[in-house]
Formats: sequence, C-alpha cells, structure tokens
Amino acid sequence: MKKPLHVMMPLCGIMEDNMGKLFIKIFKIFFIFLCFIVALGLILATIKSYMITKVETTLVKESFFIKEGFYFGGKVTTKNQNYVEIRAGRDMTISDINIENGQILDGGDAKLFTINTDNYFSVNHEVLEEYNDNINDINYEINTMLSDLSKKVGREIKNINELNPNDGIIISAPATGKITGLNIEKDKRVQTELISNLIDDSVLIIPFTMTVNEYNSMSIGQDILVTYTGYEGYYKAKVTSINPNSVPGKDKTSYIHTGVIEAQNPGLISPGVNVGIYTKVNEQPSLTLSYGAVVESYKEQVKIKTPIYSTQTNDVYPIEVNVTEGELVQKGQQIARLGGEAVTEELKVSIKNIKDKIDLISKNQKKIQGLYGDIISSNVDNGIRIDDSGSCYIAENVYIEYVTDKAIVGKNEVILKYRLCDEKKLAIKATIDKDMYNKMSSSTNTKITYVDKNSSSIINVNKLDEKKFEDHYEILYELKNEGVYHYIYNDNVTLNASTERYLSNVVPKTAIIPLGELKSGESCYVYVLDKEETMFEDVDIVRRKMASIGYVGNQVVQIRFYEDMSSFDRILVVNNINTVLKDGMRVKIK
Repeated sequence: MKKPLHVMMPLCGIMEDNMGKLFIKIFKIFFIFLCFIVALGLILATIKSYMITKVETTLVKESFFIKEGFYFGGKVTTKNQNYVEIRAGRDMTISDINIENGQILDGGDAKLFTINTDNYFSVNHEVLEEYNDNINDINYEINTMLSDLSKKVGREIKNINELNPNDGIIISAPATGKITGLNIEKDKRVQTELISNLIDDSVLIIPFTMTVNEYNSMSIGQDILVTYTGYEGYYKAKVTSINPNSVPGKDKTSYIHTGVIEAQNPGLISPGVNVGIYTKVNEQPSLTLSYGAVVESYKEQVKIKTPIYSTQTNDVYPIEVNVTEGELVQKGQQIARLGGEAVTEELKVSIKNIKDKIDLISKNQKKIQGLYGDIISSNVDNGIRIDDSGSCYIAENVYIEYVTDKAIVGKNEVILKYRLCDEKKLAIKATIDKDMYNKMSSSTNTKITYVDKNSSSIINVNKLDEKKFEDHYEILYELKNEGVYHYIYNDNVTLNASTERYLSNVVPKTAIIPLGELKSGESCYVYVLDKEETMFEDVDIVRRKMASIGYVGNQVVQIRFYEDMSSFDRILVVNNINTVLKDGMRVKIK
C-alpha cells in the first residue's frame, strides 16, 4: 500500500542529508590521503637528495696551453768528447806517476810518469832532434797559415776541421762608423776589392795656420771656438797638435806655425767647409786668428776590403748584405758574407794545404815513436814525448780521464786516457733519465738555459751531441764562456728545461683512475656524466669510459677515449674520485 505523499517527502530529505555527509566524509579521507602522499613524496625526495652521491664535474678541454719547467744538473767538460787511449806495447813497470784522475794539465811539457826502459831502446838523439825541429817548423807554418786564413775568412780559426768552405768569407767592420759608398748587392758580382768606406763623421779634422804672435797664445789641448760657413753660432773645438817649428808664409816675409783642431760635428758638416777660429774667455770669443781654415776630413776614414773578388774566370757573390748606405755600424759588426765557386775553391785549397802540413807532423811523430820501439801504442796520433830516461811528457792542454795506479802493467793494458782540453771550447754534459728526456722531447718548443753565477743572467744553450743508454741519455750542451762567469772543468752547472705544450682532450688528474702507473702509454678509466630519461624527469648518471694516458702534467692529464665519444656534445667528467662510483650510478651535481 502506497504511503501518502506527505509521508514520503521527509524520507527523501533524510536520504539527501545522509548522502551529503557521506560525500564530505569521503572527500576528507581523500584529502588526508593526498596530503599523506605529498608528504611521503617530500620525505622520499629529501631522502633521495641526501642519499644520492654528489659529485663535481669538469669539461674535457679540447685545447689547452701548458707551460712546464724542471731542473737538472750537468758538469763542465770539453766539446771534444774523443779521448786518446795509451796502452802498454809490452810488459813494463811504471813509476813516478805525477798525474791523477780528473786532473787538468796546462801543457808546457808536463811530466806524466816514467816507464822503466832498461834494455828497451837506445835513442839516436841527432835523428830525434831533427824530427822535433821538423815538427816545430811545420807548427810555425801551420800557425801562420791559420792566421792568414782567419784574416781571409773574417773569423778566428783554431781548428781547421771546424771551417766549412761553403760558409764563405765574412766581412766585418774594422772600426765604428758610418757606411759610405757601399758598392755590393746581394747575388751580384763583387768586381773590386773595395766593399765600402767606413767613416767616423762625429769628429771633424781641421788643419789651421797661425802667426808667430798667435802661436804664443795657443797650446795643445786648448779649448777654442769655431764657426762654419752656412751655420750660425760658435762651436766648441780643441787644439790637438801644434808644430813648434815655424815656416815661411805665402808672402815669404813672415813666418807661420801650423796645427790641427778636432771638433764635434754639429750636424752635416763635411770636408771642404770653411772654418773661422777664435780663442775664448768665459766661453765667449776673444781673439780671431788671422788665417781661416777648411775642414779637411772626418776623424776616421777606413776602407773595407775583401781579399777575394771576381775575376774574368771566377765569380764572387754576396750571399748576405747586412748593412745599408749611411748605416752606423760598430767595430766587429758583420757587413756581408761572400760566397761563390771562386771563394769555395780557394778556401778548399787553403784547408788542404794546412791539413797536408798537419799530416807531416803526424808522420814525424810516428817516426819519433818508432825510435822508441813498441813501448806504447795509441788509438789515435798523440802528443806524448818519451825521453831516453823513459820519462813521458805532453805539451798539450789535456784532461786526465784515467791513469793507471799499477806499478806493473801488461802488454795492451791501458796506462792513460785523456781528452784534449781547450778552455775556449767547453761544454756542459748532462745525464738525463728517460722520463725527463721524453718530457723534453715531446715538445717542439723546449728551451734549455742555465743561470750565470757571476751576473745571474739567464743563458740560452744549444744541444751539441746526444748519446742513448739503457736507462738514461747523455746530452752535451754548449757552454757560453764569454762575458759570463769563467767556468772550468768539472764545475757543476744547473740547467733548466722549459717547455710549452698545446694539448687536446685534457682533464684534471683528479678526474682519472689509472690502471697501473700514472704515466704516458698506460690505461685509465674516467667517469663521464650522462642523462637518463625517466617517467618524471631526466636523471644524472655516470658512465665508466676506458681511455689511454698521453701527456702527464703537474695538474692535468691528456687522455684518449677508447670508444667513440662524438655523441657527447659536451663531455663532462666527474672530478671526484674519492667517492665510490659505479657504472650507471645516479649522481647529483654539486
């Protein structure tokens, strides 16, 4: 039976009210749940932020410029590294040893030691004296020829083997002055011996004349004043010479004295300019000399000549011309270098003539050695002289590498080793381990210097020779011994090697983990930063990449990745190897 409408209406209201309360209750529960989820997310995010490893990164540098310097030691030695080795020609006794290892002998017939010569030989002294006289005469000729050749080529020659005929002739300024009348041009024939004139136009030479009365008021060294035609004002000058003897003047009735004045050139005064001469009081002109004068010349006028020039059959050419017309040059400055077939051939002939003389000395020395039988032998011609008492002498400057300390030596046993010593031709011998050598060699711009002990100036040196051993190198550097501290044999010298390198793929040392030693050629691995896409965000992860080690510097290392890294636009490597990292590990950048 249906309920009346007035009964149904309150029931509907009750139902609607209950539904609203239920919805509100569900909404409250959902809101609380949502807040819980957000709070949980925040907590998890905080935990994640705290737990994920934080790392520093650095960019792999595609180009990097690095300077590096390191020091190593050396000892002063001779440029000539060849040694003379003296061996016993037979069993013998050695006594009176006057030398020791590492000693420097100044020559002058220094006594070395004495060989017991009993029943060994009897010297023909007349023949010996003849051979020695021949050697002395030939040495004199050689020195004369070397001196003449030095003048010809324009540089000092001590050893004929150092002269290359293709280097030509060097023409140098014999004095300080200005180049005038330069008549050579590069690659054009030199047709006359006159290369140029050289004048010192800073000082003018002025001959002058004075009367007998004026002579009494003039003296050598006196300061005077002069005027020049075309120039205003008075200029200082000095009397440098006076002839005390009078001579008749042009009128033949009076007598005059002559003298010479020197004056600083105030500008472009040249020979031929008229000069007025005045004595002075308080820097003002006082007395005018009766006779005027004329500038005769500049103080110094020298002709620069060449000993070889072109003829009808031979041509001489300037290989270099180092000056220009009117240029001021200093004494000793190189003017030009001349070459050509004529120069080369003439120098070759001169060199051959000197070497022929040297061969004559060697032949005479062998003859002298023959007088003594087979007492000693040598790997090269030597300058040792043995007198009839068995005493051995040497006249050359030598450095003793080794001398025996035995009283009895057997046949072929080494008695003495020495090097020829020239204090003007010293060098620095350095022993360098392989690692340091490789560092020096890996750069094309390595500069070697040492500090002069006297002036503290930095001296650049060049490499002269190099020898390779199993674990090190011996390198010979030049020693510049002019104008610096005077070094002697066995002096210690500290050298500095500075290099400049341009590298690619450079990372800090802290960004790599070496597999073995941290040195060139070894392997390492590097952690590279990468991005990984997730549903919510991109995550930073690290990838372990294998690489090879190239150059190892103080702070950086050059590497080469084993795999292609071209997909990485900017390669970021992790610069924190103190953190335990794994391949694929999530990280956070500091």
